[in-house]
Amino acid sequence: MTAPPLPDGWPARAALHDFVAAARPKLRRLLISWGVAPQDSDDLVQQSLLRLIARWNRMDEVVSREAWLLETMRRTLLKHWCRRLRRARAEDRWARELAASEPPPQERQDAVRDLATLTGELSPRDRQLLWLRFALELKPREAAVRLGCQPDSVRKLSDRALERARRRVAAAGLR
Repeated sequence: MTAPPLPDGWPARAALHDFVAAARPKLRRLLISWGVAPQDSDDLVQQSLLRLIARWNRMDEVVSREAWLLETMRRTLLKHWCRRLRRARAEDRWARELAASEPPPQERQDAVRDLATLTGELSPRDRQLLWLRFALELKPREAAVRLGCQPDSVRKLSDRALERARRRVAAAGLR
């Protein structure tokens, strides 16, 4: 059984086979140096080889077809990593959006009740300090300006307020 004829303009199979066999070690080293996973490497090589085949007969002005193929592979690898980076960023953004979504009403009510139980017996100063440091996420220096004390005092006071809140959580059986 003979192979079907190639479309006009395609390289002869023997010439292409010999060329790819000679270039294969360099392609393999390039893939390894870029840290490409084995499951992705075949697809990337195939993309580069298809570009080579499409231009094979128009490459008379190209000094080295091997250098052209390696540069095409580099560009393909760069596009591959850019796509992976964009996908990872999108997945990260979606994960953050899902995490930031509002809890169901019952869960919100339970959290409000638990927070009221937790902070109910804390002093107004402790509540204010915890609110500034952890709800508003102010740095000790910023919280100190609002409270009218030293930043080191804010650190000590917030540690003590957190310890009182932890004891309150343990006493209430909340976790």
